[in-house]
Amino acid sequence: MLEPPLFFKEIPSPEELEKIANQFPWFVSRMMMDTWTFGLLVTGDVVIVIQSIDHIREHGGIVWLDVTMWTNGDFEDRLPGFKLMYSPTDRTTASIRADAVIAAFELADT
Repeated sequence: MLEPPLFFKEIPSPEELEKIANQFPWFVSRMMMDTWTFGLLVTGDVVIVIQSIDHIREHGGIVWLDVTMWTNGDFEDRLPGFKLMYSPTDRTTASIRADAVIAAFELADT
């Protein structure tokens, strides 16, 4: 279990990343190390389009992913039948319950 709260104010050390990798699925460490275009599938066929996971924290037994969202994109053709969620404003920070994530994947090919 994470020691609450777990925040990263700088890039985690290799040891810290290994600890994360052992506690969470592959996508957490990958998405914390890079700014890219990722999708987080949540209930209701919604894909939240993010740039990165910035922090992981636990509160009251619930693990939260603090993310930076994209404000727009052109990925609808890659995910027909899904609703894509972008940040509605230039304030792109959001928190997502880790247990709400059904699948995680990269949206960019390069």
